[in-house]
Amino acid sequence: MITAAHDNPETIWQVELIMVEDVLYGGQGVLLRNGQLWHEPGSHPAYFKMAQDLLGQEHGLLKKWIRGAFKSDVKVLKISEPAIGAVHGHWNFGHFLLEILPRQLILDRECPKDWPILLARSGPSFLPGMVQLVCPDRQIVTFDAMTEVVSAPALISCGDLISQVSYIPDLKGLLLDLRARLLHLADPSGLNAPRVYLSRRGVRSKRHAILKPLQIERAAMLAGYTVVRPAELSFPDQVRLFAGARIIAGEYGSALHNAIFADQGTTIIDLNWINPYQSQIANLMGHRIGYLPPQDGEFRHAASLKGDKGLMTFSPGEVYTVLKSEGNRADPERAIGADL
Repeated sequence: MITAAHDNPETIWQVELIMVEDVLYGGQGVLLRNGQLWHEPGSHPAYFKMAQDLLGQEHGLLKKWIRGAFKSDVKVLKISEPAIGAVHGHWNFGHFLLEILPRQLILDRECPKDWPILLARSGPSFLPGMVQLVCPDRQIVTFDAMTEVVSAPALISCGDLISQVSYIPDLKGLLLDLRARLLHLADPSGLNAPRVYLSRRGVRSKRHAILKPLQIERAAMLAGYTVVRPAELSFPDQVRLFAGARIIAGEYGSALHNAIFADQGTTIIDLNWINPYQSQIANLMGHRIGYLPPQDGEFRHAASLKGDKGLMTFSPGEVYTVLKSEGNRADPERAIGADL
């Protein structure tokens, strides 16, 4: 598949399909060759090579990825067709949306429909259903990550789908097609609001958290926004919410990455900045986007999120002013919001 790069229309960006032979697939999406952990360049996000570099060390994340793949009595589950291995170990909801899902969409289009997807049965409860929603016509071969590995004639993945500024343009059409399918599965009487503030209250995270979140939610409501806890919605209903909103605000994180399903022209307001992902989504989908730093003026970007450094205080008054201003810009004839 060849497509023009978003940041340079005159260049040609070739997305490679990667076929890896003589490997076993196990753990939470790791490759094994000749009894060793194997990293095929491009088959996983670049940071995944960390697992290979950490092999032999007492590292909790590595143990979680590998599971029982190296056990001497591990059972080899053999299948006769090449298999798709788009799922990898770092599979929280945001990583699924921005790394696994795009690869699945590309591979589902490019590979024969009788080639199955490999998926460990252990992992987040949302994952099997999400994978099936994305690829409803494809078989999913599951295995026990503690006791089994899978042997296939070849494992199929694909190269990078993202540049420094955007995903490949070809992905936009696939995401819009997926959105259309998922909207048919959403509750037609479910929540639909033009201005949405996403609440992370009650979601545990070691990486980031807003202090006194109720004050920020109250500021958002006074500015005319509907406060939503997306974790309480089904995936199709989350897609419906984002597809119908004109302004979406919230703390930078996985929930906001659902903006891959928001219309062109939607405004995205991020409290904090961690990494380029949200801007890359905005460039692909045509969103307006802005980032509001914590009250101390320092973004909690990925490299600085250690210990209590992820804790953030935002000024309710400043949040209110920004949200109200953007709401009035989007709908000047219905300017709303009460003074704090």
